[in-house]
Amino acid sequence: MANVKLNLPKEYMSQLTRLGKRTDEIISKMLVAGGEVVLPEVRSNLQAVIGRDTKYPSRSTGELVDALGLTPPDVDKK
Repeated sequence: MANVKLNLPKEYMSQLTRLGKRTDEIISKMLVAGGEVVLPEVRSNLQAVIGRDTKYPSRSTGELVDALGLTPPDVDKK
């Protein structure tokens, strides 16, 4: 089995330690930022396939696409 030893500057290690204490806050911000990037693409993809190659004419009202959105991240109590 291989062993790896990293010698990092002390200042960098202390910054990583401080970030580790704010994990919940950082993860929430990351999830929101990621959702803002993905949401327009999901809407676009959905609009592109609704009513496409169907046996009957589409009766789409756009309600499904309009219902897509972002909700704030929540932490499971368990």
